Amino acid sequence: MVASGVHQPPHALSGGALVHERVVMMAANCLLDDMDWAPENKVFAEIRIGLDKNEGGQYEVRHAKWAVVHPGMTSSWNFMGVSDIALVLLDRPSTMRPLLHLPPEWFKWDWQFCAGRPSKGVNPCSGDNGFPLIWKGPTGDVAVGVTTRSGAGCGGWPNVYADVAVASNWIRNTIQWMVHEDAAGRIPGPATG
Repeated sequence: MVASGVHQPPHALSGGALVHERVVMMAANCLLDDMDWAPENKVFAEIRIGLDKNEGGQYEVRHAKWAVVHPGMTSSWNFMGVSDIALVLLDRPSTMRPLLHLPPEWFKWDWQFCAGRPSKGVNPCSGDNGFPLIWKGPTGDVAVGVTTRSGAGCGGWPNVYADVAVASNWIRNTIQWMVHEDAAGRIPGPATG
């Protein structure tokens, strides 16, 4: 798991998943301004990889070097999770193994879906945008959704997830592009301020 903040923690924290040693997948709404949903050049205080509030333990600190929001992200404040996926290029590789596989394109719903087990209290909490919904597949964990909206409190209602399978080709291609462009020196360094 990954936690990132656009200001000093604990403010404006979002979740994410390491999908490549240099790339974190998260909800695009974590990178967009709350008022006009326009991308901002936000400064990430830090990205903590391996952070798990429930388990504690060791984590790595990285900074965002570049971010790409899915081109289908809608501009309405009532976005309903449509294309709510972003990829963040880290300033240097993580030493932790990426946790997740991407689902095949045939494993898709339609940009968003609801999931959860409210009767068991198993759902993200309010403010947990960006964390992945994981399916325990036969060959490993598969990221099938990105938390795009969560209800009030914890575990009481099903949540809305952006469908990772719908965007899986874009995710794979964008990861390759980001890593290639950075290696060629065409991506600027992290924003500071």
